Amino acid sequence: MSNTTLAVILARSGATRFPGKMTRPLRPGEPETVVERVMRSALAIPDVDAAVLATSTRPEDDVFEPLARRLGIPVFRGPEQDVTARMAGARRAVAPEADTVIRVCADNPLFSPRLAAQAAQKLQDAGAHVITPAEYPTLPFGFSMVALSAACLERIDREARDAVHREHVENFCYDRHHDFDILYQLAPPECHLPELVLTLDYPEDLERIRLADALVQDLPPDQRHAALVERILDCVVAFGGLPQDQKQALKDLCTSITGREPLFFPTADQAARSGAGLCISMTRPDPAAVRTTRGALWLVPGPHEALSIRYGHPELKRPYDVLRLPRVPAPAEKLPALLLPALLKRFLAGFPPRAGAHQVALSCAEKISHGATRPGFACFEDSLFPSRLLPGPRPLAPALQEEVRFWRSLRTPLPDAPPPTDALPDPFTGLRAEADGTLLWQTAENRPGTARPGREGFSLAQIWNCRAIQRDRALWMNQQHGPAPGRASAVREMSCR
Repeated sequence: MSNTTLAVILARSGATRFPGKMTRPLRPGEPETVVERVMRSALAIPDVDAAVLATSTRPEDDVFEPLARRLGIPVFRGPEQDVTARMAGARRAVAPEADTVIRVCADNPLFSPRLAAQAAQKLQDAGAHVITPAEYPTLPFGFSMVALSAACLERIDREARDAVHREHVENFCYDRHHDFDILYQLAPPECHLPELVLTLDYPEDLERIRLADALVQDLPPDQRHAALVERILDCVVAFGGLPQDQKQALKDLCTSITGREPLFFPTADQAARSGAGLCISMTRPDPAAVRTTRGALWLVPGPHEALSIRYGHPELKRPYDVLRLPRVPAPAEKLPALLLPALLKRFLAGFPPRAGAHQVALSCAEKISHGATRPGFACFEDSLFPSRLLPGPRPLAPALQEEVRFWRSLRTPLPDAPPPTDALPDPFTGLRAEADGTLLWQTAENRPGTARPGREGFSLAQIWNCRAIQRDRALWMNQQHGPAPGRASAVREMSCR
């Protein structure tokens, strides 16, 4: 029996954070708007049988009707805040026979039609309710889309009562993860960069999306997503004013991520003038000196041992904070080596970084209904550094002990009591140290994942954010909360080429 797939494109004008964002030009000086790019990409999703634009009944959203009809896409209009009703109503009106619905969000204009199609196919093969590229991501945010079975969408429409679930449809499933078969889409190796966020929430995001689009506009559409990840990571970092004793550690860090050795300069201004990709310094460089293509990041001490990491670029009217830490009782000269292993990929993947980028790692609090619990990270700090570090027979190396003390100072103390000797932490909660320095975690295949400081990374934070353990988190979730036994495997390799 064939499966019919419907793409429901969600768009509205009334976004409070960036009103009218859908009708802004995607490329400066060109007529194509953000929503038009999304609609063209939705029509290009392989094996999609129909598409519909679902917008609100507000007069401000009349603007979408001629844009959609020019592309031959029907329009369904429903309640502005009740996205669930709009999606379910659009399906009933346009393709009531559709078995699978792809939720296409118009604030992700660079999404891959091929990856969206692969998500829908995986959902169908596995007989699952929903598949998501988010929550425990390996893909960049904005590369793929959520797919739901029609039965799942109808159930959400019948049962969801909380406003948060009427607006954020599939979150009803995530908040009731034991009642639904949920899959987490795995990134192909060439597209693995979950630190990259290409969704349009704020005016700064539009500039980031335009820069990303410009990086790969010379390539055919089906090659752009893999090339974008490659070109983002191909970046020379220039450090300014850092202590000599951190050079080797930061050199190893940059080389392991980018394949390029960083540059070191005595002052922030010299680093900013270097023409490298990104400048990172202890103090703010002269704005007129910034010649790095991706701008500059610098540390800003605050009152009561607080710290901000601030971003500036010659094309920005003013710099802004991309990370705020309320209390950092560590000498300022030690902060780059302690913080950057957890954050450098996020900084490289932002050009410019998102304001408040520290919120991106987790589900937004406003999208989780009151009293609901979800597996995975308990807080933002857990995504940067393990919440449990189980000791081995020998103590950690002094540099790693210093790193542990630093992260303890930022959060609730890590538990010291070891579990039974045969137990390993899962990839969301911690690592266990072995006598020879190997770090272990429990993988979805019930085997130990392994890493060693100095090989996969020079620090615990870098290991905690390395590709292997990021992938194991998605595999773990598919194993724990994926399709019932006996159904087709939920774990298959994909390519976005």
